[in-house]
Amino acid sequence: MKCKNNNMNSVVLDCSTALVSLIVLIAALFALPALMPAGYATLVAIVLFIIFMSGGGHYISKNYK
Repeated sequence: MKCKNNNMNSVVLDCSTALVSLIVLIAALFALPALMPAGYATLVAIVLFIIFMSGGGHYISKNYK
Protein backbone atom coordinates (compact mmCIF):
# COMPACT_ATOMS: atom_id res chain seq x y z
CA MET A 1 0.00 0.00 0.00
CA LYS A 2 1.79 3.10 -1.23
CA CYS A 3 0.75 6.65 -0.39
CA LYS A 4 1.53 9.86 -2.24
CA ASN A 5 3.30 11.28 0.81
CA ASN A 6 5.65 8.48 1.88
CA ASN A 7 7.51 10.67 4.40
CA MET A 8 4.46 11.35 6.52
CA ASN A 9 3.35 7.76 6.22
CA SER A 10 6.74 6.46 7.39
CA VAL A 11 6.74 8.82 10.38
CA VAL A 12 3.33 7.57 11.46
CA LEU A 13 4.45 3.99 10.96
CA ASP A 14 7.65 4.60 12.96
CA CYS A 15 5.65 6.07 15.83
CA SER A 16 3.13 3.24 15.80
CA THR A 17 5.92 0.66 15.71
CA ALA A 18 7.56 2.29 18.70
CA LEU A 19 4.27 2.42 20.60
CA VAL A 20 3.45 -1.24 19.91
CA SER A 21 6.98 -2.26 20.88
CA LEU A 22 6.69 -0.34 24.14
CA ILE A 23 3.36 -2.02 24.90
CA VAL A 24 4.93 -5.43 24.21
CA LEU A 25 7.82 -4.55 26.55
CA ILE A 26 5.50 -3.50 29.38
CA ALA A 27 3.27 -6.55 28.92
CA ALA A 28 6.29 -8.86 28.90
CA LEU A 29 7.72 -7.21 32.02
CA PHE A 30 4.47 -7.94 33.85
CA ALA A 31 3.74 -11.41 32.44
CA LEU A 32 7.11 -13.13 32.15
CA PRO A 33 8.16 -13.03 35.84
CA ALA A 34 5.25 -15.40 36.56
CA LEU A 35 6.76 -17.94 34.15
CA MET A 36 10.50 -17.67 34.88
CA PRO A 37 12.95 -16.03 37.29
CA ALA A 38 12.85 -12.23 37.28
CA GLY A 39 16.34 -11.74 35.83
CA TYR A 40 15.69 -13.98 32.85
CA ALA A 41 12.22 -12.48 32.37
CA THR A 42 13.67 -8.97 32.18
CA LEU A 43 16.29 -10.09 29.68
CA VAL A 44 13.70 -11.84 27.50
CA ALA A 45 11.43 -8.77 27.64
CA ILE A 46 14.27 -6.52 26.47
CA VAL A 47 15.17 -8.94 23.67
CA LEU A 48 11.52 -9.05 22.55
CA PHE A 49 11.45 -5.24 22.53
CA ILE A 50 14.58 -5.12 20.36
CA ILE A 51 13.17 -7.74 17.98
CA PHE A 52 9.88 -5.85 17.58
CA MET A 53 11.63 -2.50 17.02
CA SER A 54 14.10 -4.01 14.54
CA GLY A 55 11.44 -5.95 12.68
CA GLY A 56 9.17 -2.93 12.40
CA GLY A 57 12.00 -0.69 11.23
CA HIS A 58 13.13 -3.24 8.68
CA TYR A 59 9.60 -3.65 7.32
CA ILE A 60 9.06 0.11 7.08
CA SER A 61 12.39 0.74 5.36
CA LYS A 62 11.73 -2.05 2.84
CA ASN A 63 8.19 -1.01 1.93
CA TYR A 64 7.78 2.72 2.55
CA LYS A 65 11.06 4.55 1.90
